Amino acid sequence: MKYLFMLLSLMLLDTAPTNEDFVPSNIGKAVAFACVVAGDKGPPPYAEVQVFVKWDVTNSNWDYKPKVARYTVEQGGVFKAGEECREWYAKVMAKLREASKEKVK
Repeated sequence: MKYLFMLLSLMLLDTAPTNEDFVPSNIGKAVAFACVVAGDKGPPPYAEVQVFVKWDVTNSNWDYKPKVARYTVEQGGVFKAGEECREWYAKVMAKLREASKEKVK
């Protein structure tokens, strides 16, 4: 169990975000972005939030794909995870608006 915990911790370090709200600072240059909620029946059952960003259309893989959060049923499960995605999209849209204003100047 200890080794599994260490492995999972290392995996999270591998997908570290560029800032604490998981929205890359250069999101204005993205060609695609998404937020996904996926569940697992456990034990314990949980819903997980993962975000994806792609900057290069020639690459078939996502360039940025951290797992944002994991919520058990007691923590709100899929409803809380869905709210997390909604908040992420709002932050992305704000940064996209900001980036488009910079280009207009």
